[in-house]
Amino acid sequence: MKIFKRQNREWDFETYTKPKTRFIKGDSALTVYKNGVIILNSKFICEANEELKKAEYAKLFYDKNTNSMGLKFVNSPNETGTSKLTSDKFPNRHFSARAFINYYGLNLETIQGKYKPTKEFINDAIGYLWVIQLKKKEAV
Repeated sequence: MKIFKRQNREWDFETYTKPKTRFIKGDSALTVYKNGVIILNSKFICEANEELKKAEYAKLFYDKNTNSMGLKFVNSPNETGTSKLTSDKFPNRHFSARAFINYYGLNLETIQGKYKPTKEFINDAIGYLWVIQLKKKEAV
């Protein structure tokens, strides 16, 4: 490769800055896939570490008014609305939400994508849940 030196030319380069997005790589995330599987990324697993240490199941909740899904991590398969947490590759964990999605008539084409979960206090009976608002899908 030949390099040419041009002495009489002024360059006007500018630095490319990636447009800011609402979802930043490395953020805590839950990803809903088109097959109904929900993956918990490693950052989320770190945030929910104390709950996930002793949990083998994800208990699912749904709020029709806000089109939000809630998650609570439990150790008992006998609780209603649970799905088995599995791990094929470290450190991500996942579970199937296909039955949940079908039961509530949610459209996988619409809701698939990455979401930023927030921990919210719901009420005294339920306690705290990790919540994702399905209508407000985060841009990737």
